[in-house]
Amino acid sequence: MPGGGTIVLGLDEQDGFRATGVYEPVEAQRRLADQARTAVTPPLQVTLETALTEGATLVVARVSELPARDQPCSVIAVGRAYLRSYDGDYALSAQEQAAFVAERGPPRFDRDAVSDTGLDDLDRAGGSARNQSLYDIAKDIRTPDGRRIIEGIGTGITAAREALHAAGMTPPHFLDAGVRFTAIVPRHALLDPDDLQWLAALPGTSGASDAQRHALVDMRHGVQFTNLTYRERFPMDSTQARAQLSDLVERGVVEARGEKRGRTYRLDPQAAVPLSLNPPVG
Repeated sequence: MPGGGTIVLGLDEQDGFRATGVYEPVEAQRRLADQARTAVTPPLQVTLETALTEGATLVVARVSELPARDQPCSVIAVGRAYLRSYDGDYALSAQEQAAFVAERGPPRFDRDAVSDTGLDDLDRAGGSARNQSLYDIAKDIRTPDGRRIIEGIGTGITAAREALHAAGMTPPHFLDAGVRFTAIVPRHALLDPDDLQWLAALPGTSGASDAQRHALVDMRHGVQFTNLTYRERFPMDSTQARAQLSDLVERGVVEARGEKRGRTYRLDPQAAVPLSLNPPVG
């Protein structure tokens, strides 16, 4: 209930709420306190007292309202939260429970300063821990050269799209349906950033297909292809595979060795690739 509520024991509802009293007020208070702590979650704060009315001893329990971040309160035995309306108790619907959760808002306790700590203590909790208040401040701060000091919400998507675009490869496709977000990630989107940078600087690859570019990265790491292994890596028929591999040879970035079924393709060591971007050793 908004503002909490009051429970009074020792009244006869059937007789116009006449005061009949509680036989063991101390035991009644003990049981109420126990129920408030163990029968519901989160536990409730209850102030208990007795009152003398019409010669009868009543037990009065004043229940404090839970903070918004802890609502709703559920009965542990049944796992449900209830709404008191007039003279009845009604189980909250899924939509009503979701509304309570939506009202919680982010925690604010991490705004408090922690005594006896300094900058060296920031990494103690490990990379998975994050202070939300510091994050809110730092996510929009950039260095003098324009770089973010931390990754902001959604900035990884932009970085991934820019890197793939620079490498001439099809970027991931994102579908936002409001209540559901879907990312369709092509296999090449999982390439290492160093490989994407190398590929972007490789001459003679303008207009190459995604499969060709991915094959070049594989060749950079020592892989050699045949028509068969190329088809196994990038599903297509033999005619398409031969055409794509031959095209890479004509572009001057791949060399072919052997004839017919024994023909293999590897990255051309003489290709005009900057020295710093040559295939890694080992």
